[in-house]
Amino acid sequence: MLNLDDVNATVREKFIPVAVDNVFEDILLFYRLVKRNKLIFDAPGKDGYITQPIIADKYPVYAHDNKYGRLQVPTQEILTTAKFKFATRYGSVPLTREDDNVLTSKEAVIDTLKVRYEVMINSLIDTIESQLFVQTAVSEGEEIDSIGKIVDNGDNYSSYAGINRVDFSNWKSYVKNNAGAAITYADLSNVKQKATIGREKPTIVFTTEELWTKINQIIFDKFHYYPPADKEVLDLGIDNYLIFGAPCVANKNVPSGQIIFLNENYLYLALKKDADEKGMTFVPYERVDLMTIKASHLFWDGQLYCPAPRLQTRIINAV
Repeated sequence: MLNLDDVNATVREKFIPVAVDNVFEDILLFYRLVKRNKLIFDAPGKDGYITQPIIADKYPVYAHDNKYGRLQVPTQEILTTAKFKFATRYGSVPLTREDDNVLTSKEAVIDTLKVRYEVMINSLIDTIESQLFVQTAVSEGEEIDSIGKIVDNGDNYSSYAGINRVDFSNWKSYVKNNAGAAITYADLSNVKQKATIGREKPTIVFTTEELWTKINQIIFDKFHYYPPADKEVLDLGIDNYLIFGAPCVANKNVPSGQIIFLNENYLYLALKKDADEKGMTFVPYERVDLMTIKASHLFWDGQLYCPAPRLQTRIINAV
């Protein structure tokens, strides 16, 4: 019989820190938001919502229902709040009755769990990252507010974070529909400019593998040289090149035909403040399934939050 106390202590000490590091290093957007200190640690209020402030002066919101009541907000430096709920994603690692019979030493158990944890965390990373780009309906809990939902002009998502885009035009993103036309440098420049206010401009560009190659060729055709790469992103093992000073990277989760311009200075990861580390919580092994299976769980509780959708833009239906 396996000693669960020993197993849990080893998993917590050796595997969980590595798993947390992997989540926040292997997901590029998470990694860059951590580097920018864009983490918010919070807890839901009595209504289950997290509330975060918006300065109406920079990003006008003229009226909004929030926990203080309905505010009539003039275009000056007055705070209102956006609201959202945490999403929860988790992975599980089992130990079965068969494991009890086969894994007869602590070393054998730990070696087996190491492999299973690697598989689990890779699956969890894939799930979170895919849902960061495409809005996904879930059967339980809350959805991750995807980039697709945040960077929207109201056509697909009429509200975001409790604020209606129909009433508040500055809560909209600029979305250029290329309607199946080939992407041009003028398209890229136009959409970048729509996301520029003063010194604020996009800090990273995500696109598909196909469009990534085409954009690189467009830049070469215009300037007669291939653009340099962002060294920090390159050091992560991710091919990229600079466009308007921002690294452009291909990501398999970006929907076909899309080029997404993000300003990471106005993106945050809101994480559960009473979690073990960075919104992640380890639940030790316990018996489940009529005493024949034991399982541990690793939970991620968080949400992607944007206080300024108008500084995020994208192109859709480009070829």
